[in-house]
Amino acid sequence: EFFGPRILVPRIACSNEAYVLRRIGATWQPEGEVLGHSNDCGDSPASPFLDMNGERAGVFNEEGENLEPAAARLYRRNESGTGWRPLATIENQGIDTFFGPEIAMTGPYIALSGSRERGTSVLYETNQSWSWSLYGLQPPDDYLQPHPYSATSIERARLLFAERNYAF
Repeated sequence: EFFGPRILVPRIACSNEAYVLRRIGATWQPEGEVLGHSNDCGDSPASPFLDMNGERAGVFNEEGENLEPAAARLYRRNESGTGWRPLATIENQGIDTFFGPEIAMTGPYIALSGSRERGTSVLYETNQSWSWSLYGLQPPDDYLQPHPYSATSIERARLLFAERNYAF
């Protein structure tokens, strides 16, 4: 994921993690690491779902190898300009039967895919805490959608979210 002079790149290892690289001149320099949780350490473990927006980065991990719950982990760039620090960990809290894995961030909002019945959940930041929207994002033909999730991909489009859904 790109945002301005930064790129968020997944690293495939025994934990789901990603690195933030910053372009300085003609080269990309490491700026920080955002950590996820464990995976099966196989030949090709799943890459985390991730997004970046301004001074924030988000990584979504499905349930971990050590039974860590599915979670969206948010990070913010340190005020000193070096490194990234944990900002919040968001878990389902029984809001929906499905949670993630698609994640997108724009401004004070985060979108996380959910079930086709509830739709994509939107969280918003107020006073350094996160609140869930009462309703999820829904396309008009959602009840005909054969896929159990609300979206098969979510991207930020400036200050909006764009979703890819099955449509007839």
